[in-house]
Amino acid sequence: MWAVAWWVDVLKSTVNKGWVLAIAMVLVLPALACITIEFGSPGKTPEPTVVGYRTPPMPPTPLRPTLTPTQPPIATPTSPAPLRPSVSEVFFAARVTGASEAVDVATEFPEGTTTVYAFAKYAGMSNGTQCESVWYRDGEEAARTAFAWALGDSGETWIDFIQRDGGLLSGQYNWELLVEGELIAGGVFAVGVPGAATPLPEPTATSTPARGPRIAFVSLRDGNNEIYLMNADGSGVTRLTNNPAIDYVPACSWDGTRIAFMTRRDGNNEIYVMNSNGSGVTRVTNDPADEWDPAWSPDGARIAFVSIRAGNNEIYVMNANGSGVTRVTNSPASDRYPSWSPDGARIAFTSYRDGNDETFVINSNGTGITRLTNNSAMDYDPSWSPDGTRIVFVSNRAGNEEIYVMNTSGGGVTRLTNNPGVDLNPAWTPDGGRIAFVSNRSGNEDIYVMNADGTGVIRLTNNPANDWYPSWCPG
Repeated sequence: MWAVAWWVDVLKSTVNKGWVLAIAMVLVLPALACITIEFGSPGKTPEPTVVGYRTPPMPPTPLRPTLTPTQPPIATPTSPAPLRPSVSEVFFAARVTGASEAVDVATEFPEGTTTVYAFAKYAGMSNGTQCESVWYRDGEEAARTAFAWALGDSGETWIDFIQRDGGLLSGQYNWELLVEGELIAGGVFAVGVPGAATPLPEPTATSTPARGPRIAFVSLRDGNNEIYLMNADGSGVTRLTNNPAIDYVPACSWDGTRIAFMTRRDGNNEIYVMNSNGSGVTRVTNDPADEWDPAWSPDGARIAFVSIRAGNNEIYVMNANGSGVTRVTNSPASDRYPSWSPDGARIAFTSYRDGNDETFVINSNGTGITRLTNNSAMDYDPSWSPDGTRIVFVSNRAGNEEIYVMNTSGGGVTRLTNNPGVDLNPAWTPDGGRIAFVSNRSGNEDIYVMNADGTGVIRLTNNPANDWYPSWCPG
């Protein structure tokens, strides 16, 4: 600054005052600016800006709170979501070792057996959780124990046993485990049933109703096609049928109390009905021809099904007890996959009558048939939404089987799935908000669920064996 002042004094002596001011401004102001930029705020480090975890690039926003340079960002710990209790792979044994290992594992125990232990794998449990173990014999409660869980969060061991001095009475037994009032597992065995080839007993009734909607489905996980039941989130898998023959294509009644299904246990495909816990198995068709694809009417009074008793696949309707069989379709082509409208007046179905699989609607008395789809590809396996406004179906119009939805008039077709794998067997939730389906997108056929618009896909089953044919059972 002293150099600048000296030049000003010199200029004062040589030029008039007006020129002095102008020259001084030219020389002094840039110098001051440089000095301010170069030496302003010495030694101060800019404070960091706190940025949220994985925040994407955003337009300029108001400044976020800052931390001092010596204070590192503090990570907020997150706790994993608690696992839902699940129990699987139930089996029974007559004895246990001192290390709680199973001995004499069986599904049929000889007369004189005094004790049977229920073993299972479990996960997501918490010590102190209130549980109940219930045993039934021939459909009647034989023992019930309430207890607080004390086996840890996961493992495999025996959970309870049933015992009688002098030997358990002969009969068909069912064991059920309830966690906080919800049935999450069960299994069946027999005592004093002669002959290893005798069909295994069916599960018996429970006094605790299911809570919330459940899904009946078919699985090969135990070596042959059997029918299982699981919660809407995939937990609590329970085997309902246990027979050397094939049990297939379950269909839950609209009130969730009964399940119709196809089985070969009498030598050919017939329709049977059981309670939704596997008890009360009853044969409702009895014809030398094969019959399958049962579908309940909304009032539970009738069942639509497919039969070849007239020489080709046709749709019939019968009373829920098997009486009053009436033929609904009459075409030289194949008709199958019946699905009732919520008012019980119409049935959607698949037919090959026009040269390829298309979706049709017919009145439940066989009149007023209407074609809904008209595509060179296959359109099949329709399922009517609970509110009666939409029909979901399978089509290969895009090159592989995907799931679509349309209005009940056939318009407004919308693709819901878009995956290189095969997507099949769509089934609406009771409230119409979601759709369960089968897909092999992960390498084998498992059951998934998605929102009714195709978003939010969640895998429900994850088993090396195939799982098929989901059917929602209202709780």
